[in-house]
Amino acid sequence: MEKGIVLAGGSAGSLAWFDNGTTDSRPKELSVVECLGFLPYSHSPHYHSEEYRRPLYHKNILNGIFKAGYAMDDYSG
Repeated sequence: MEKGIVLAGGSAGSLAWFDNGTTDSRPKELSVVECLGFLPYSHSPHYHSEEYRRPLYHKNILNGIFKAGYAMDDYSG
C-alpha cells in the first residue's frame, strides 16, 4: 500500500484486503485462507454465483473461524 501497489479484483483480489476468507485457488478445493488484514472482517467472494460458498461461509462464522464480514457476488464493488 505504501509503495502505491493497487490490490483489486473480483475474487482473490478482493479477498486480500480482509482478515480471512475462503478461496479455491490453493489447493483446488475451497479452503480457509488468512489474508493481509487491512479490513478487520472476513470475506466471501462469489457468494451467490457458487452455491457451496454460502453455507461454508456461514458455518465458519458460526464456528468462530471467521469474524462477521462481507459476502459479495460477482461484479460487486
